[in-house]
Amino acid sequence: IFMLLVPNQNAFGTPTSYSISKEEDTVSTEETHKNNLVKILGNVAIQSITTDMLQGYVKKRSEEKGRRGKNIQPATIKKELQTFRALWDVAIIKGYVKRSHPTVGVILPKGESKPPFKTWEKIEEVVNRGGLTKDQIKEQWDSLFLREGEVLDLLDFVKTNAEHSFIYPAFAFAAYTGARRSEIMRSEWHDFWFDQNKVMIRQKKRDRDKSVTFREVPLHPKFTQIMKTWFEIHPGGTHAIVTPPAMIRSRIKSDSPQSATADQMRDHFVRTLKGSKWEVLRGWHVLRHSFASNCARNNIQEAVIDEWMGHSPDSNIRVRYRHLFPEDTNSAMNRLFR
Repeated sequence: IFMLLVPNQNAFGTPTSYSISKEEDTVSTEETHKNNLVKILGNVAIQSITTDMLQGYVKKRSEEKGRRGKNIQPATIKKELQTFRALWDVAIIKGYVKRSHPTVGVILPKGESKPPFKTWEKIEEVVNRGGLTKDQIKEQWDSLFLREGEVLDLLDFVKTNAEHSFIYPAFAFAAYTGARRSEIMRSEWHDFWFDQNKVMIRQKKRDRDKSVTFREVPLHPKFTQIMKTWFEIHPGGTHAIVTPPAMIRSRIKSDSPQSATADQMRDHFVRTLKGSKWEVLRGWHVLRHSFASNCARNNIQEAVIDEWMGHSPDSNIRVRYRHLFPEDTNSAMNRLFR
């Protein structure tokens, strides 16, 4: 929740600090939400904001263009209203308002669910039919999951072509554990318990009351060997994935090893795969998607996948990989109408 002062009668004010339990990306997103709210609602007294005003906000936002030329999605607007509720709750605590938040009764337009994860061949089949715009093609690749053999081929490519030694273990980390990019950046070398065959993933999305919680993921033998080899040449510092001192072409210069930043992780993902068949991959999340999907294809129970991935039980991502569970649905259908 935002920790802020609301000076005078300003609706939202300026955030002074944030809960340390939030991801850096989450804090940045909430700041964007706040700016959108101010842009449309104006610099009005928070006490004067009504349900009708928020309904007007929803209408205007749903007519605006977002990524890839599409209208802003209802899911995005819903998150912006959740941020508004957080701001309102703080205003109640500080005594600026005494009534419940006016988001109750606001109606959101219906949105579209994200497509299920698809194989490389299926996406190429859809794209090759033609008729898709560049943005629609990118959306298709957003739903890609790599089969186990493809993941191994990708890792072999990265091992051979990566510019820096930290990149290959970072890719392997995502591929063998389903860890988020931020969790890879946050990981420390002593989170790896080789004697107990597990790695502790530091997460911030499970419990907002704690700065960091841990989830346990078993170490795959191949990943164990990759990380042991990496730690033998690890340049120092407490983080598991660190950039070398004075790394070339980095905007951040340091004489000592540093944990990789989000920009560096994003940049080296793209740079490593550029010019190869792998450049269609849309980001680190494809490895997380692939991990969940391959777990499903190997009939690992959903509860176990949720635990390894750090999902909440009602996560929408379940729907996207559930169709990959190897249930004999064709056989079940064929039993009908005998």
